[in-house]
Amino acid sequence: MMVNAEAWIAKERVTSAAASGTAMSFLLFLRGLIILLLAFAISIYLLTGTLWGTFVQTLIWGILIQIGYFVAVMLLVWRSVSKESVTPKSHIAR
Repeated sequence: MMVNAEAWIAKERVTSAAASGTAMSFLLFLRGLIILLLAFAISIYLLTGTLWGTFVQTLIWGILIQIGYFVAVMLLVWRSVSKESVTPKSHIAR
């Protein structure tokens, strides 16, 4: 019975996140990331004029963006876990 309650709570969170607009699809994220990296690469190429420097700096920027995204996701998970630990167990069973 408790497993079904936990599955229902998880489903409600996903549904409410999607309804509130806080969920982001992977394709939307990937499209934004590619557009951002292309804009960065074009601007760096116009500033430096070297293809090799543009490639290296864009690669470094892409890695930094991924590290930032990972940290942001970890912070969101940490916040949700800390909020759940404050919630009394009697509310979860309902």
